[in-house]
Amino acid sequence: MRLKKVSLMAAISLLAGLTTTTVGLSSNAWADTAVPLSLPRYSHMLVDPAHQHLFFSSGVGNSTILVTDYDGVTVRTIDNEPGAIGLALSPDGSTVYAALYNGDAISAIDTTSLNEAHRYSTGAGSEPRSVACTGGKVWFGYGGAAEGNIGSIDTSSDPASVTLNTAGGWYSAPTLAADPSAPGTLLAADQDTSPPYLTRYDVSSGTPVVGVRRWLQDSSDVSDMQITPDGQDVVLATGAPYYHQVLKLSDLSADGTYPSTSYPNSVAIGPDGAVAAGSNASYDKDVYVYQAHQSSPINTYDFGSSGTLAGSGLAWAPDESRLFAVTADVYGANPTLHVLSNPEAAASALTLAGPATTVPTRQLSLTGSLTSTNPIPAGQQVKVTRVDSANPDGIALPDAVTDANGGFTVTDTPTTEGATTYRVSYVGDSKHLSANASYSVQVAKLASTMTLTAPATSTRTAQLTLTGTLANGPYTAGETVQLTKKDLAHSAGYGIGTATVGTDGSFTIHDTPAIGGNNTYTVSYPGDDIHKGSTASTTVQVSRTASALTVTTNASTYSYGATATATAHLGTTYNGRTVSIYAQPYGGTKTLVKTGTVDSHGNLVASYKLSRNTVFSAVFAGDYRYAPATATRTVYDRVKVAETLSGYYTSTYYGSTLYRVYHHTAKEQLNVAVTPNKAGQCTYYRVQQYYSGAWHTLTTSPCFALDSASTGAGWVSLSNAINGKFRMAAEYVHSSKDNTNVSTWGAWQYFTVRS
Repeated sequence: MRLKKVSLMAAISLLAGLTTTTVGLSSNAWADTAVPLSLPRYSHMLVDPAHQHLFFSSGVGNSTILVTDYDGVTVRTIDNEPGAIGLALSPDGSTVYAALYNGDAISAIDTTSLNEAHRYSTGAGSEPRSVACTGGKVWFGYGGAAEGNIGSIDTSSDPASVTLNTAGGWYSAPTLAADPSAPGTLLAADQDTSPPYLTRYDVSSGTPVVGVRRWLQDSSDVSDMQITPDGQDVVLATGAPYYHQVLKLSDLSADGTYPSTSYPNSVAIGPDGAVAAGSNASYDKDVYVYQAHQSSPINTYDFGSSGTLAGSGLAWAPDESRLFAVTADVYGANPTLHVLSNPEAAASALTLAGPATTVPTRQLSLTGSLTSTNPIPAGQQVKVTRVDSANPDGIALPDAVTDANGGFTVTDTPTTEGATTYRVSYVGDSKHLSANASYSVQVAKLASTMTLTAPATSTRTAQLTLTGTLANGPYTAGETVQLTKKDLAHSAGYGIGTATVGTDGSFTIHDTPAIGGNNTYTVSYPGDDIHKGSTASTTVQVSRTASALTVTTNASTYSYGATATATAHLGTTYNGRTVSIYAQPYGGTKTLVKTGTVDSHGNLVASYKLSRNTVFSAVFAGDYRYAPATATRTVYDRVKVAETLSGYYTSTYYGSTLYRVYHHTAKEQLNVAVTPNKAGQCTYYRVQQYYSGAWHTLTTSPCFALDSASTGAGWVSLSNAINGKFRMAAEYVHSSKDNTNVSTWGAWQYFTVRS
């Protein structure tokens, strides 16, 4: 048993090589409606166009003729037709003749009643195998090995007369062919001899007369043959060559081929000359369909695992809308009828191309092409549909019409932004399959990116000019941009009118600002059918009069912990009289001390307790006509130097001054504590004596570093100081790295010495 078509791995390899395209192809060229036939075996098929019936014979050893409709549905089973093989339809369509190999007869079946009307005996052992109608008679090929011959039946006589031995010399019963397009012509060919002979007889006289006889040297046997509808040629399925031969009917000379595959075994020719060439091909196509005299097939068919094409297994519906094909196993068993729709309809392809993007309301053009392996005449209608967000189910556009080359143009003016898909479809006809294609265009408005130019500064009450440009022109004449402005008087902004946009996208704005400070201009374009909206802003610094602002304090240096009074003074302004006073201790955070409206004298007073050197700032935010201003004042803060004497034994007063009394053997000591903590920094000690009516410095110590608690001490020896009056003080001197406080003297501490 022969293997069918391709192996699984080969099929996988084929699939791996497939790619997808954007071309719209036609649907399958055929619809294989496979219907198992209720026959033990298959032999021949015949089409009855008047009743739209198909007749199937079951061959040697069987006795059934099956009748179905064009869809393969059984209409009638005609039994007792022993060994029915060849079938032929009478010229008037009223009778089907069947060669009964096992019945030694020709059966005549009424095509209306589907009953056998007559049975014509051909003689015992005649074994007829083929039958044909032409020249007013029914011809049949009969005979066993080495005794093939041709007989005839004259059905016009009553009773009908059967004539044998009219054309002998055949090895076995020859296969016959005739056609109304070639009246009086009968073809006979060997079906059991290789290479075979083909003979053309003239039977117009009622007796076969040899016209041409040809030996088909490159063939095996003649499995099937049919005369073309124009009566000019005969097409042969001869088994051996890899093509179906075409011979001229006049002299049986070569007139072309229809390429197929190995073992051609069937041929059927439609009324328009279309040729269905079938082969018993295990690993290739089963059927090739050609237009007359064309070398490239319109369509091909591969029945896959359904079996191989049976000999004489092809026939056309009269209107050529369907091709009937029978497959079976190698023995003719398990026959299946395949009804192939639109066999002459060649695959069609639509292409559609255009720009990737476009803008709304602008006309768009797409170019397309309709092609087919079977030429398509100009003037074909191509349906066009647009699908977008506004028409998700599609909206029909005017049909496109193809030119002589199959080209066409689709024009449209899309109005909806987003993905827009254009679908084109060709309905096809009896010679061309339908096809579809689509193309998507992104519809989007153009960006109207705005550039805006303005002066950085301008004088209040003087006219200034801003210019701008919108990108991606041109623009429709008369379009405008909206203008808004923010200034000190209008923090939320306010409209100041419109400006006209030129067709090139340019515009000019004039304004005379009355408010000083930042004037921010915002220009907005709302967009149009083609352009998106856009916005741009620019700020112009409009001049203001300088503001007079000062800040003073009630002192320049303060004791530690003292409260400073800062007074801000604001001169003439327009509509702003608010001032803020800030204090920023050295190394600390700037703190708002007070905000308020200055008094009738232009003053604002604030108090602030000091602990460090401090910068006071007065800030005026400005108003519509006067500029912001800031004034500063730096004040200094002393440390707290706490002093105590130790080592004395009593106290006394000289006048109102308290003196500590020391014994001359004691050691006078001045103890110092500095606040805030100044650990590691210096204190100096100075000693003075009173004489000659004044205080005179006796000594000043070097630096004594304060300890971690910010304390220290200085002392003086008293052995030579009896009856003297003295005083001593400490001075804190700030480090060069410490600017938080200024150097500070402690108070004088008075003492005297006694023996």
